[in-house]
Amino acid sequence: MLKPRLEEWILKRCKKSAVKPEKHFLPSNNVQLKDVINYPLVNFTNLLEELIKKNDDGLVYLKEQIGIVKSKRNKK
Repeated sequence: MLKPRLEEWILKRCKKSAVKPEKHFLPSNNVQLKDVINYPLVNFTNLLEELIKKNDDGLVYLKEQIGIVKSKRNKK
């Protein structure tokens, strides 16, 4: 289950998958990450893409769920 504290969840996924947020110019502290997560968004996007490439189970699941939601919306 994705918690309301997205930054903490993402950093836990990074730790589990041995992905360093600093590689994407993002802090590894959840408070600091919250302050900069959208500026620039491309850094956060690159971090998510790396987690997906490493087959992080949490991100893969989230990606699948987003695909299901998009599919349901397209059928309406």
